[in-house]
Amino acid sequence: MYNMLRVTIFSILCLAIAMAATTTTTTKRPHTHPTWEPTEHDTFKFVYEPRNHLMLVINSNTCYMFTLTDAERVSVHSDTGIAALEMKFLSSLGTATLTAPTEDQMDKFLRHACGGHINTYYVATI
Repeated sequence: MYNMLRVTIFSILCLAIAMAATTTTTTKRPHTHPTWEPTEHDTFKFVYEPRNHLMLVINSNTCYMFTLTDAERVSVHSDTGIAALEMKFLSSLGTATLTAPTEDQMDKFLRHACGGHINTYYVATI
């Protein structure tokens, strides 16, 4: 009788452990993220086009063409000179007078320098 009691208690314990293991759910806490502002970015590309002596400022699908003075044509070939020109033309984009170029102003070298994805061209006058 003692053995039977041990077997019964052992069986009940095993059954209780098995039931506890199947009914216990391991839920994870909800994974929350703090609210972040979206990333903002903008990209400008600067190209000196030597055939027409223009500095091109390219953004997205727009190409802005700036005419260089004789002094700027020289300074565009140095690191500090081109950096100064890039800053000058970038800062003047908001105030420059923009006009669409005529077909004769847009030769194949200029279109190639702007890039194949460009669909808007402006001659920018400071």
